[in-house]
Amino acid sequence: MQIPFVTSIIQKLADEIGAVVLVDPECTFVGLITFKNGNKTFFRNSIFSLNSSGSVAIAKDKGVSSFFLNRLGYKIPEGKHFLLKNYVKK
Repeated sequence: MQIPFVTSIIQKLADEIGAVVLVDPECTFVGLITFKNGNKTFFRNSIFSLNSSGSVAIAKDKGVSSFFLNRLGYKIPEGKHFLLKNYVKK
C-alpha cells in the first residue's frame, strides 16, 4: 500500500525533530506522533488533534481506534474489521 503524501511529509518532519510516528498499517493516513518531550498528538490526513478534531475522527473509526488502543497497551476484544456494503467504493 502506498503511503499518502501527508503521512510521508509528517514522517520526514518527525525524523528531523526526533519524534516518532506510529501509522495504522491498514489505514495509512491515520497516525500518532510522539514528541521527544512525551507529548502525543493524533492525525488523520491533515487534521491534527490540536482542537480534538483529529482524535474525534479516529474515535469514530472503530478499526483504527482498536489498533491504537492495542498499541498503547489497552486490552481490546478480538475481532475482524469490516465495512458495510454502502461504504465500499464500487
